[in-house]
Amino acid sequence: MNMKGTKKMNRWRVKNYKGEYDFDPDENYEKRKAHVGGQLQRMLEAGKIDQARYDHKMLNEINICGYNKEEMKYVDRLNKDIAIIIPTYWNHSSWLRACLESCKKTGLYICLAYDNHLRVKADVNTAFPVPEVMAMADMVGIPPATHFISVGVGHAWNMIYNLKILHEFGFPYVLSIAGDCIMERPEGVPELFEMLGDADIICNKYHPDTSGECGTLGVLAKTEVYLRYFECFIRNQYVGHATTEHRLFDFVHNGGYKVVPVVNSAHDFKMPDPNATWNKTVGYRHLHAEQHIRQESRYHPIEEEYYDFGPDCVYIKKDSPLHMWYQTKDLKYLEQWWKPLV
Repeated sequence: MNMKGTKKMNRWRVKNYKGEYDFDPDENYEKRKAHVGGQLQRMLEAGKIDQARYDHKMLNEINICGYNKEEMKYVDRLNKDIAIIIPTYWNHSSWLRACLESCKKTGLYICLAYDNHLRVKADVNTAFPVPEVMAMADMVGIPPATHFISVGVGHAWNMIYNLKILHEFGFPYVLSIAGDCIMERPEGVPELFEMLGDADIICNKYHPDTSGECGTLGVLAKTEVYLRYFECFIRNQYVGHATTEHRLFDFVHNGGYKVVPVVNSAHDFKMPDPNATWNKTVGYRHLHAEQHIRQESRYHPIEEEYYDFGPDCVYIKKDSPLHMWYQTKDLKYLEQWWKPLV
């Protein structure tokens, strides 16, 4: 995905065998295959290797080309202006797969910032995502273990740890997407980037005249600015407002940073609002909160394609009304799911 109005940063360009930019896996593969193939053919004719060995070595050459192509895609993502950072922890497990699937469609570099609560979450089966989910990200940053205190010191430390890595990689901007949220319109990220313009930050909600909040479920910001916010956060943990939304608002306004106004969600992003800026541009949905509202309001649950049950239903009880509803679509289970809150 190319960002309009931006140029390729070329921070991680790769030279070819001549020492020139840019490395082309296909071109190099054909030259290497001809060279290696000739050597192997001579060895085969001389009886130094058999046909099985010849086939094995040639297959290696084909695999190397494929690996190089995949690595060059990785390098291309490293050269984009924006990296995606997904702050998450064990309680997002049911939604994390859907989050990553939507983020991968942007073609951007993805950092899974996984807050490590292993000290208080003894069950390793649910303390971390399954390998296939973690493998969907380009990198997984797991800082030293912290105790779970909502969005307190642990969250700030997790973000500092991973934002510093992205900053060192040279990404000028980061798009932060909470691990229990998705973008149903990931192709809208360039539009959101254009809206940012020369400003410092655009958040999924912004209330300068009422509650004094900047949303943190979705943030597109200059990397240096967002990193500075969390450094300020962790050094002033017990000063001022307690919520991260109020803290971010205080930080940007006290620091004189430029914030892009947005159309806020009428439902505070607990349910999709087609008129809200982030819903309209990237199809933003906060699945975790939305599921609770759907239960309270006697709506159908979140679409099954977005709900990950985990290996052997480790994220949901097999005999729970919600799981039985997903499996059977029997209305009696839907009634049971609603009943505790009636």
